[in-house]
Amino acid sequence: MKGFGPERRGSLGEVLRRTITRICRTYWRALAGFLIVGIGQLSIGLYAIVLLQRLLDAIPAARSLSDLARPLALYAGATLLNHLLIYLDGYPRAILSHGAYHWVKAQALRKVATVDYLAYQELSTGRLIERVEQGASATRRVLMNFWLALARNFVPQIAISLILVRRYDAALCAVFVGMVIVLSVLSNVLMRALRRQVERMLAHQESLTRYSVREIVGLVVFRVNSRFSHELCRVRALSDSIIRSQASIRLVQELLFTGFAVLAFAITLVVIVRQAGLIIAGASTIGALVALTSLIKQAVAPISHFSVALTQYRQDRIAFARFAELLSLPDDPGLLQGVPLTIEQSELVLDGA
Repeated sequence: MKGFGPERRGSLGEVLRRTITRICRTYWRALAGFLIVGIGQLSIGLYAIVLLQRLLDAIPAARSLSDLARPLALYAGATLLNHLLIYLDGYPRAILSHGAYHWVKAQALRKVATVDYLAYQELSTGRLIERVEQGASATRRVLMNFWLALARNFVPQIAISLILVRRYDAALCAVFVGMVIVLSVLSNVLMRALRRQVERMLAHQESLTRYSVREIVGLVVFRVNSRFSHELCRVRALSDSIIRSQASIRLVQELLFTGFAVLAFAITLVVIVRQAGLIIAGASTIGALVALTSLIKQAVAPISHFSVALTQYRQDRIAFARFAELLSLPDDPGLLQGVPLTIEQSELVLDGA
């Protein structure tokens, strides 16, 4: 398992990219299965909407149920295959998710084994634990909820949905793309405003873990000196600040969800009115109306999810930056040179552990 020695340091983007790349190389089989199954399931699920439209349009012309056998069989088969792929998707997803988390933690332990002790003392045990935990969780979210979600969910679902929408109504597709661009620019402005708040929240989380670990480790000292009440007040103040920051971030995320939900409703309303007129004029069908409303929802959903995923991605980059500071701490040269000591009884036992 390759690590991040001094010769491998670089900018935050380079370190994060190397980390994601090495995780993908380690779990390349799970990665391939995750992408293939995910994109296949997405394509079949969207095509099932078209098959439903064909089934609905075939009903008025059918003389008996046997006339509907073929479109019904195609729709049922596509739907069952879609659910089967959703089930199969769980295994590679779990391998990648848990693998990324524990891979980063193993790299952190590898760094701790060689880090200079003075640098370790300056960081403190509590902050070290919090940075490792935040770094591992952030890396997992960057991989699973952003990059892989972008490759196998967001981009394919939006592209396929818009291609299918364009088959029914090209003008509606153009209007939809324009409204999405406007909302995306607004969401980007909101996310930039959150950066300072995210940095402050992460710093407070590290301090909270630091004081919590210190209280546990120094249990006897704090009892003898009656310092627990003072430390508890400090922890409560940090907790209140973290809660307020998380609530503010959540409020912005919900604002983005609401904006895209209103967008989906407005476009759906336009589709219903437009298609109703075409149906009355004999230029469209009920099946086309059902397919268009379903496809619009399928196109809007990943865009709203992506805006939130992008917000989380920027938070995770800040958390990973703090973790990267740990990786860039100087090593103790005495631990990297010389002949290792051989001990016959090498088992380490800690009382109470």
